[in-house]
Amino acid sequence: MSTINPLKIFKSSISVLIALFLIQPCFGQAKKEKKDKKAKKSEIPQPFLRGIDVQVDLASPIAGKLLSPDIFSSEASVDVNLRNTWFPVWELGYASINHTDQDGAQFTTSGAFNRIGFNISFLKNKDVKKPVTSLFYAGIRVGYTSFNYNINNLTIIDNYWHTTQTISSTNNHATATWGEFVAGIRVDIIKNITLGWSARLKTGLSMSKNVYSPWYVPGFGIVNGSGWGFTYTIGYLIPLK
Repeated sequence: MSTINPLKIFKSSISVLIALFLIQPCFGQAKKEKKDKKAKKSEIPQPFLRGIDVQVDLASPIAGKLLSPDIFSSEASVDVNLRNTWFPVWELGYASINHTDQDGAQFTTSGAFNRIGFNISFLKNKDVKKPVTSLFYAGIRVGYTSFNYNINNLTIIDNYWHTTQTISSTNNHATATWGEFVAGIRVDIIKNITLGWSARLKTGLSMSKNVYSPWYVPGFGIVNGSGWGFTYTIGYLIPLK
C-alpha cells in the first residue's frame, strides 16, 4: 500500500497556484478587451436628425367611398426622425362631400385640414450609424380645420305643435379641433421605400357654434360616426445621417 507524500502534494499545489497566477492576466486582458469594445460601441454618438419620411395615404379615398359614395378625402404626411425614437409629424389633406340622406336632406362640405403630433418608436435599431426604416409606433395628434358647409331640405319636426318644417342653411362657416390616438407599423420594402398601416381613434371634437351643425368635418369624418380611422401609406425616406 502506497503512502501519501505531503511534500509532493505541497509541491503540486505550489505549481498549480503559480500556473493560475501566470494565466490570470490573460483572462483579465480578454475580459478587459471585451469590456472596452462594449464601451467603445456605446460611446458612438447617436446623430440627432436622422431622416425625413414623406407619406401618401392610399386608404383615405377608398375609406371615404366605403362610408358614403359622396365622400372624397385625400391626405399626406411628413415626419422627422429624431435619434431613431421620436418622430414629429405633420399631416395635411383635403376633403369634400355632397351627401343626401334618406329623408332628402342634402349636406355639402369642403375644406382643408391639418394635424400635428408625434410618434414614438418601440423598435430599437442595433446599428446607430443608420436611420431606422421599420417602425412599430404609437402617437398622438391634434387636428384642426376651417371649412364651409351647406344644408338643404332639412326637415325639422316640432313634437309639441306636431308640425314639420323644411329649412335650408347655406354659406355656413365653421372651425373644428379634435385629438387622435394612433398606433401603427411601417416597413421598408425596397431601399428607402416604405409601406405603413395605422389605426386611430378620433375624439374630443370641438366646433364653433352655429345654428345648424355640419354632418361631416374634414379630417375628422362623420360627426356622429364611430371615431375610428385607418391609413395605408406608401412613402419615401430621405436619410440625412
